[in-house]
Amino acid sequence: MFDMGPYKALAEFVRFLNPENSIATIYLPGDNRDEDFQNAAKTVAETFNQVILFEGYLRGKKTGYISNTLQKYLISYGMDSNKIEIITDEHDAVQYALDLAQEGDLLVISNYDIEGIHNRLIAHKKIIETKKTKKRQPKILEHFNP
Repeated sequence: MFDMGPYKALAEFVRFLNPENSIATIYLPGDNRDEDFQNAAKTVAETFNQVILFEGYLRGKKTGYISNTLQKYLISYGMDSNKIEIITDEHDAVQYALDLAQEGDLLVISNYDIEGIHNRLIAHKKIIETKKTKKRQPKILEHFNP
């Protein structure tokens, strides 16, 4: 049986923060019941503006089943299909979310490869910091002759 407690707590936290835009990467293990997919999708649809679905722990399900099931229920609970992306690989899904997020967005990453995604986040942060530093550099005119 799937424990909805963490999803409900996360949803409450996101609502408390009240971000203008919220993005999440979401997956559920494949051995959950249909009603578990339905309940999780309801909470996610009510909480986030955009969702990137990926697959992990298929547990006997074929690739695509988990994401397609979640997508079906997200849409049934009112989420715009244009706000749902399916990227079955976890790392690709997280990178897509990182690239999609804008300054001020709340990005919630649900994942299972903790170390790998942590390293990806650190690398992405360095890229962003490098871009910000380059934007602040003044142009220097070496040969200015008035």
